[in-house]
Amino acid sequence: MVRGKGDGIIRTFENSRKCFITHANSMFRRKDMGETRYDPALDRGEDLDFMSRCFSGKKYLVTDEILYYYSEFDSFSLQKLPRIYKEEIRLALKEKKQDVNYPAMILKYILSLTIYPLMGSERVLQLRGKAASTEEEKSFKETYAQIMSLCHAEK
Repeated sequence: MVRGKGDGIIRTFENSRKCFITHANSMFRRKDMGETRYDPALDRGEDLDFMSRCFSGKKYLVTDEILYYYSEFDSFSLQKLPRIYKEEIRLALKEKKQDVNYPAMILKYILSLTIYPLMGSERVLQLRGKAASTEEEKSFKETYAQIMSLCHAEK
């Protein structure tokens, strides 16, 4: 699955609680985190909280290059989805966010409880992303081969 293709524009992450940078496919230097750490007191959304605090006011780039492979098919759970959507709503309400489409958030939550289980995991995942094109798959494989050759060269 491929999601969130970048435009190659360097942007500054605004001081905001709305984090557009995903944790799982982010690459950053340890030194750039400073003293920022995960908040173990949070039940959910630790990664979004961490990324929001870590990148506040810093520059970032979303690239079109496929440098990371992640399979939601291996980690996705229809049972987790309602909890995730419910937590998103709770956090938005707690922070009194004005720029949030609450009806859409509530609809996603209701669908995750009622319709999505009937559709099955595979179909829900198809709706959340798109299959990689031949060109994207080729680009990923080339980049992966380069990375692997560098790793083997260092040994």
